[in-house]
Amino acid sequence: VGTTPNFSEKPATTANAYLGEVGSRVRVPSPKLWTAETPNLYTVVLELKDGNKVLDMVSKRIGFKTVGITLDDNGRQSFVLNGEAITVRGILYNENSPVNGMVVSRDEMISDIKMMKEAGMNVMRFGEFAWRKMEPKPGEYDFKWLHEVIDDLAANGIKSILGTPTATPPRWFLKQYPDAAKLNADGHR
Repeated sequence: VGTTPNFSEKPATTANAYLGEVGSRVRVPSPKLWTAETPNLYTVVLELKDGNKVLDMVSKRIGFKTVGITLDDNGRQSFVLNGEAITVRGILYNENSPVNGMVVSRDEMISDIKMMKEAGMNVMRFGEFAWRKMEPKPGEYDFKWLHEVIDDLAANGIKSILGTPTATPPRWFLKQYPDAAKLNADGHR
């Protein structure tokens, strides 16, 4: 790997009104870096002690990576992960069917994914307008279709970026919480 992430000179701190501030700094020499293809993870264990007595403990899995934007000789920007430029050719996929309106069938989705692959796309962002599909009724969740889409994309070498579906709340939500509806330019819902 050969790339070592930069470390902050400022220690990580936790402030507590009663106990004051606690800080620590840890150096990890030459960690294996995290990528989606090689998700190298480390376990961090934090213990709160009173003398030798452990009062509390937290264990988390973490990964190290470097991320940045660089400019090439022609002034074009490149996304860089762990020192390697990554070309992102993507699309924001808003489900629209010429046959079914806002309901895209599985066959249409597979056809769209094949066209994306043929066009050289390697990432698809979706889900911003899918709250009604994710939670059709209050407390009733349907993620089966999400698994299918993500699996179909992966089978075609396309990565997924799942958006937060707050752009279009479902009707049941707006009926239950009318103040959550968007305001128009006049300030009306």
